[in-house]
Amino acid sequence: MKNKSTFISALALLCVAAVTAAVFLFGSGTPSALAVSSPPGEVRLGGADRVGTSVMISDEGWGESGADTVVIASGYGYPDAMAGVPLAACLDAPILLTKGELPEQSLLDQLRRLNTENVIILGGESSVSSSFDPWLASAGLGVERISGSNRYATCAAVAERICEIEGEPEEVFIASGANFPDALSVSPVAGVLRRPVLYADPDGGLSADTLDFISRHGISRAVLLGGEKAVSSAACDALRSVGVTDIDRISGSDRYQTSLAINRRYNDVLDSTNIALASGANFPDALSGGALAARRHMPVMLVSSTASIPGAYDYLTQRAPYTTYVFGKEGALSSYVVSTFMSGGTITTTTTTTTTTTTAVPANAKKAYLTFDDGPSANTAKILDILDRYDVKATFFVIYRKGYEDTYKDIVKRGHTLALHSYTHQYSKIYKSTTAYFDDLNKLSDYLYDLTGVRCTIMRFPGGGSNTVSRSYCRGIMSTLTSEVQKKGYRYYDWNVDSGDADDDRVRASTLVSNIKKRCGSQKEAVILMHDAPSKTTTVDALPDIIKYLQSKGYVLLPITEQTPQIHHAVNN
Repeated sequence: MKNKSTFISALALLCVAAVTAAVFLFGSGTPSALAVSSPPGEVRLGGADRVGTSVMISDEGWGESGADTVVIASGYGYPDAMAGVPLAACLDAPILLTKGELPEQSLLDQLRRLNTENVIILGGESSVSSSFDPWLASAGLGVERISGSNRYATCAAVAERICEIEGEPEEVFIASGANFPDALSVSPVAGVLRRPVLYADPDGGLSADTLDFISRHGISRAVLLGGEKAVSSAACDALRSVGVTDIDRISGSDRYQTSLAINRRYNDVLDSTNIALASGANFPDALSGGALAARRHMPVMLVSSTASIPGAYDYLTQRAPYTTYVFGKEGALSSYVVSTFMSGGTITTTTTTTTTTTTAVPANAKKAYLTFDDGPSANTAKILDILDRYDVKATFFVIYRKGYEDTYKDIVKRGHTLALHSYTHQYSKIYKSTTAYFDDLNKLSDYLYDLTGVRCTIMRFPGGGSNTVSRSYCRGIMSTLTSEVQKKGYRYYDWNVDSGDADDDRVRASTLVSNIKKRCGSQKEAVILMHDAPSKTTTVDALPDIIKYLQSKGYVLLPITEQTPQIHHAVNN
């Protein structure tokens, strides 16, 4: 390994070339995330954001030994990092995440602490900017980039690199390229066995790059992950067409049962006395965890925050884990959920994306969801007090507003659902491109996670999924975004009852109440649009009468959770 002075000398040369860049590179040199205090037998790995979490995970696995090579992938999409786990295992490398624009200070500090010589960047320039390569090379690091024209081609290119290191694989894993859970669950197994994970297309078929890789390497066995909706029979036909004769499938009734089935199948491979727990609802906090799990031969178990998982406790009892690693902060998997899961208890609560509240709802009850957009503001505090008075929980689709840090926290503290709307709420910025939209959404997501510890998975598009104003900035963008947000693990909600408070700031409170009475009609699941922006004072005035009316009509008022049926408008752009 080249000595540390060489590494520092390279950075010093960069200082001469660009003083500002040098300051960015060196920083304080202190760890960006500190271990969270946890009870004996539990280690929680959750940093201030997804980059910080990946630093913490790499510290846990490689902090003492160092890492000659580090794999770097975008933290804002799962495909590259998940496919990179077996490659990282081949190289005994951690996976560090990035926002993808320029190397973060915490990432650069960690490379220095690990005495890293080489980095492998996964994905094209839309995932990790081309600016990364010269920055890292100027710091004296060897830089390799593995990418393709899309996630399927990048995945096949990663598989090719694995073959260069390990030789021809005995089999490959095929997971859905449209969602993360199955790829996450199998990633430690793939890492231990050094076998590539390839992706099936959204229609269940296989891309030309995937089939070409399988054909050239003469692979005769494939294991499909998930049911027909994840990897359809079309993939089987495609595999047979290129000579794969042995096709197996591991699946369960949902992502949690599939995860459990994968871990049971490969129980002997995952021979550690430890386990890792990750949220099955969203991927950021576990994205780099697969590499640690593979290094320590431990399974990653997907956990639901809203329901117990049949069979999970039996599996845990058989393994009797010595240490449990929890990926993410409280907002990803709460201590309540972890302790209940580990003890075999029953999760008897409806869990929002913020906290856990007990709500018993008859199966045939009519349900209404009060939702507030464009806050927080001074009106939000008044709305929270009214909701408390009537013992009602609601959903707040928030934007960024400086000075309301305590209000965001108060939404969480009082048991409401904190949900994503937009950081800037400027249509001309967010709808000019897919990249611009996700930059905005991710900025808000990370801000709220750092502030409240909540990893929000529920969101609403500014203007709704049916908005047409986005046409002025990018034709067809809503058709892309409504698909892409769900691939990234988000659930988006429009509305089917409009209070009308967006139309006129001076609208009378009585008019708002009348609108809701007319528009609820016979809705069994009423998602009601309101606003808590600074000018929406009449919404505050109308709220008590709205609540009383809905309750008089037999509605149970609930916050939106991951189990709430999605209301989607027709996409018009």
